Parts: sequence; structure tokens; C-alpha cells
Amino acid sequence: MSRPPSLRRAIEKFKTDLGEAKKSDAALREILAEARDAVLAYYSGNSAKQTIYLYRKAAREVLGEEHPTLEELVFVRLPEAREEGETDSKEIAAEPSIGSAPPARQPARPAAVEQSFAPGPAPDTTPAAAKVSRATLNAAGRRPRLQETIAAFTQRLRDVESEQEVIDLWAKELALHTHLAHSTQLNYIAKYRADIRNVYGDDSDFLKVVVSPTDLVNTVTSARNAGILDEHRNLVGIRHWRKILARATSLLKADDPLAIGIGLIVLTGRRPVEIFTSGLFERSPLPNGVPGAFEKWQVLFAGQAKTRAKEGTRYGQAYHIPVLAPARQIVEAYERLRKHPKAQTRLSVSSRTGDAVYKTIRWDKMTAEEFGRALRMSLREAVTEAFDDLWPETEPLTPYSFRSLYVTVAYQQFCSRQVSMPSYICAILGHSNEGGKGLETAHAYMDYFLMEEDEEPSAAAVRPTRRRLDQARERIRERLEAIGKLPAGDADSDELEDLQADLADALGDSSP
Repeated sequence: MSRPPSLRRAIEKFKTDLGEAKKSDAALREILAEARDAVLAYYSGNSAKQTIYLYRKAAREVLGEEHPTLEELVFVRLPEAREEGETDSKEIAAEPSIGSAPPARQPARPAAVEQSFAPGPAPDTTPAAAKVSRATLNAAGRRPRLQETIAAFTQRLRDVESEQEVIDLWAKELALHTHLAHSTQLNYIAKYRADIRNVYGDDSDFLKVVVSPTDLVNTVTSARNAGILDEHRNLVGIRHWRKILARATSLLKADDPLAIGIGLIVLTGRRPVEIFTSGLFERSPLPNGVPGAFEKWQVLFAGQAKTRAKEGTRYGQAYHIPVLAPARQIVEAYERLRKHPKAQTRLSVSSRTGDAVYKTIRWDKMTAEEFGRALRMSLREAVTEAFDDLWPETEPLTPYSFRSLYVTVAYQQFCSRQVSMPSYICAILGHSNEGGKGLETAHAYMDYFLMEEDEEPSAAAVRPTRRRLDQARERIRERLEAIGKLPAGDADSDELEDLQADLADALGDSSP
């Protein structure tokens, strides 16, 4: 389906339509239902729930708080906010230095520099019980049913007297979620395990039992892998990629910190949480060069997310990455973002007493979970506003779309053709290749090919990339067939990384 219009524009039109139909409840219900269905057709999970909330809020502005037609959007009244504890918005920690550059440049496999101060986003160590308390201030006003369920399970573990009791409890808990999509079940299992770590510690024996069933893991893994193979047969041409890079470069000089961050997302290929929260960027000295001489199209990056602090990952390391704008502009924009007085958000947090209060938190001090609550929706909307006119109409546009564009441009502009695209992607995105998983994930980013402004997609234009992908696809297919994991499904690049992490976590960090 085509991408919907900007959310802001869509809601303004929605409010106009409601105003014109005020005299007819039937017409109002139809408009509200259409808005709800449109949201559910395009968004899913928390994004859908939060977007519906924005529509509910707009409807209340037009129709009032108690209009009977609001039931079409399942209206929930917001609770009153409590007194907040504010942090000083001017307290900005000094940025540490990443460290010296490696002795030589290796474009295909950037060398890493050990360092201990930028390991990635701070982990969310809040127990589920505390999140239940905090959720009384959630913007959507919903009861945190999942957190309540997890907190109750974690509490029941205190009373068990044998491993068999834990096994029985976990079997009953798994049965509560069998109606959900398989990937959602894995995600929930990862949340259960995270709460056990937060309450009982990383070495808790409960973690040996609270794992995902092997058949569930195999089903999800094979569906995702098969989906990647199918996507490789339908690459999308990006016609305006040069204009996208030019616009992103202009955003580096913006006054709005959100816009600065979007420019960095496009031009560095880093995840949003790495740009706004955990990442560190520094100029890369020329190898064996004169003092003060730096690489123009390469920087040092530290603060990799989704490593789970495992050995063999980029956890606690800085490494070289190519950038799609001059390195000086990248680093200067990063420094402006970190110091910007508006780079902060008020969020509900759990106090030491367990009560929920509001607190202003700077973006670079947030956990990954806090960052998602603070910026996920506004970031998605701002990305759509900035690049909607340049992006293929039928291709979904999210902040993560630019990660695939980044690796495609970087491979064309900077990489030797003697190096395969998957291995180059694995290197510049900082993926661990333990057990070949990094290369498998790399294939999920091979979504696009680059077009000229006046070029029409043709077999000749696509053929070289298709040939490489065909060869890679056959290698993956052979591997999947060898281990008996090749059904149907679809996959998304960053979703695949999430999935692989959830698989390892749900299985107790063992391979599926």
C-alpha cells in the first residue's frame, strides 16, 4: 500500500473533517472508524497505540471530552500528573575522548580501539513492578498489563521450592501468550528474562528455566531468513539519493536538535538511539600523517547499541566508519546536538520509593527504553516531514530506512569491488560475525539500488547488484536447507537484529 501522508497533516485534515460533520453522529463515527482503520493498516504494536491516542486527543479538541462517538477510538482519560523532580537542563557532562586512531585504515574491516566509557545505551534496569507504578503517568493512559503480568510472575518465583515448580510456572506463563504472533512471543520472553535479571541478578538459576521453546525459535528464525531471500528478488530503486544526502547535510546546521539528529542518522548509518543517546563521534587522524591532519570521509564511532555487552561485539570499542558528508561537519553537528539546551524530554520515571514522578532527562542520559518513550513518535513524524517528497512512494519511510540506504551508498562510493557487500556491511555497521550471524544480518540491509535522476529501472541497471544478491541468496538457501529451516515470511533489517538478540536471550544465550 502507499505510504500515508505526514501524520501531522493527516490529523489536521481529520480535525477539519470532524468539524464539518459535527451535526451527524453517523458521519462522525464513520470518520473516526476510518482513521482508526487507517492507523492499524499502516502501524503496528506500540506505534499503532500511540498514533490512535494522538487521533483521540485531536477528536476531543473538536468534539469535547464526553462525545459519545469517541468510543470508536477507545478513548481513555489521562490521569493527573504528580509533582515532578526536575534535573537542571544546563548540566551537560563533558564528552570524553574516544582515543587514538588505529595505525592503519582498512575500509573493508575497520579496526577497533578499546575504550571503556561508551559501551552503548545504558541498560534499563527498572523492575517490571516499578514500571507498573510509573505507567500511571503514561501519555496513553493505559494499564501496563504486560508489565503487571511479568511483575506478578517474577514475584511468584520467590516462593518456589524446586526446579520443577519453576518449570510448571513457566509452562503456564507461556500458555498465556500462545495467541500472539511468534515473534511477539519471543519479544515477551526476552522481557521476562530481563526482569529476572533486574530482580534476582544476572546469575540467577531461574534464567536456566525461563527460556523460549526450541520449536518457537526455529519457526521465527526460519520465517525471517526466508523473508530475506524473498526481499532480495524485489530491490527498490532510490532515484533521489543525492538530494536526500544533500538535504540531510543541510539538517546538520539546523537549530532544532531533532533535525540535527536526523541528519546524522542519514549520513552515518547509526541507529537513532546511538545518535541521540549513546554514540560518540570523533575525527579520525590520517594514518602516519602530520599532526592535525584528519580523514575527510571517515570518523571514529563508539557507543554501539544492541551488543548486550557480549564478547566479540563492538561493546566498549571505537571503530572507523565511512560518512556521507565531510567528517568535520559530522563531528561539529554531533557536538552541537549533545550540548543543545532543548535536547531533553520530561518523562515519567520510578522514584526510590516506587512512586512515579515526572523528571526532565537529557537525551544523552536516557536508557534505550526511555529514549523510545521520549522520541519514537516525534522522530518518525519528523523524518516523514523531511524526506517524504524524495522517498519512493510505495516504500515505507522510517528512521531505519536510512540505515539500508547508507550501506548501499557507502559500498558504491568507498569500497573496493574485491570485497563482498555483506562483509562490508558487517564491518561498517559493527556487527559481530560469531557463527556467521553478522553476515546473515547484513543481507537484511541489502534493500535498495541507486538510480540516476533521469534513469528508468531496467534489467541492465539492476543486473550487477542482482547477480551478487543471487549468489548470496543461494549460499544462504543452501545453509538453511542443511539445517532444515526454510519456510515463508518476511524480515526487516533492524528487526532481524532485534530478533537475533531476542533469540539468544530467550534461549539463555545459546544458539537456536
